[in-house]
Amino acid sequence: SDESDPENGDPPSIQVPLPDMLLPSTFDGDKLLMLTKLYIC
Repeated sequence: SDESDPENGDPPSIQVPLPDMLLPSTFDGDKLLMLTKLYIC
C-alpha cells in the first residue's frame, strides 16, 4: 500500500538540490543571484 501512496513517493523525488527554483513563492532575486554566482563560479 505504501508503493501506491503518491505522498510517500513524491516528497523524495521532489527534493532536489535546488528546491527554491521549484518554489516560486520562496524564489527571490537575491537567492537567484547567489545560486547563479555559485553555479557560474
